Amino acid sequence: MNMNSMTRLSKRNEKLLWIGSWTSKIGDKLFDYANSVFIIGMGDQASVILAFYQSSETLIGIIFSLFGGVVADGYSRKKICILTDFLSGLICFILTPLLQSENVGLYVVIANMLLSIIYAFNSPTYKSIVREVILKERISEFNSIARGVTETIKVVSPIIGLALVNLIGVKGALLIDGCTFILSAFVEIFLQPLQGGGNRPAKRKAVWSEMKAGMQYISKEYWILYLLILSGIVNFFLAGYNLLLPFTESIFPNEGGFYSKAMMAEALGGIIGALLCSQIKGPETVQKMFLYLASTGIWLMLIPVSSRIFCQNICLILFFCFAATLSIYNIQFSSYVQIHVQTYYLG
Repeated sequence: MNMNSMTRLSKRNEKLLWIGSWTSKIGDKLFDYANSVFIIGMGDQASVILAFYQSSETLIGIIFSLFGGVVADGYSRKKICILTDFLSGLICFILTPLLQSENVGLYVVIANMLLSIIYAFNSPTYKSIVREVILKERISEFNSIARGVTETIKVVSPIIGLALVNLIGVKGALLIDGCTFILSAFVEIFLQPLQGGGNRPAKRKAVWSEMKAGMQYISKEYWILYLLILSGIVNFFLAGYNLLLPFTESIFPNEGGFYSKAMMAEALGGIIGALLCSQIKGPETVQKMFLYLASTGIWLMLIPVSSRIFCQNICLILFFCFAATLSIYNIQFSSYVQIHVQTYYLG
């Protein structure tokens, strides 16, 4: 296969991955929104069920993500993407008629737990398959566009979810939700690996052996370990940031609705950051990532200072800048790992 054919195939795969990823992401958001609306309307037991709903998702993500990465490295990534999206759609279809059951709260929590397990396998597989089906020099641009639209989906999905629930009810919204997952699975059928791009389904070892091999690879490639530790620290502090964010309503109590405005500024910053990242010339480097991450920290530190000195709009600009630089860091981090890590350790 010559270079022109490879480029055409890569661009075709990019479009298929975008469509598959975005429809799947819309499905995730619609599922959460529709179920949250349904749970909130359940009366006295709503708060308890919602707590189980959200906490189980986080706990399962932590436990199963490691296994998801190992499976992504040892089996056909294309088949895993198709299977996981298909199963997600099937769960939505099965849950729909159960909404009238007496044990509906239990069924909703179980359905969300199953989707969380599936996502733990789908997410690392999707990130790993990028290397198989897209040329290295196009990965950064691909991630920038994918991130920009994903941020847009985060903003638009609640609006779409609200409209669907009002028009066709929770059941109808879940059915459409299931269709988005099935569409994603159908689109992924047409993905074609580039020449020599497939992952290693050769001799498959036990899960623990695969994990051990992955840890040994990381220990030899110190820069990967450095990036993983850095990313872990970032996520640790972001968890605290996300926990405290709703309390920003008290920063400007007289203005009203500051929390929602901060969320909108963040979303817009994430979109603009993704667009800017696609225009950044030159390869991704650890130094560049550290610079963007440091900028993110600076914007975040200035927020409480500006809230005491400046007006609300200045504070919102800082939220915007924080999200923009964080978006650029995340895109460059993903692109750097996808380009430099050996393909059979990407999961």
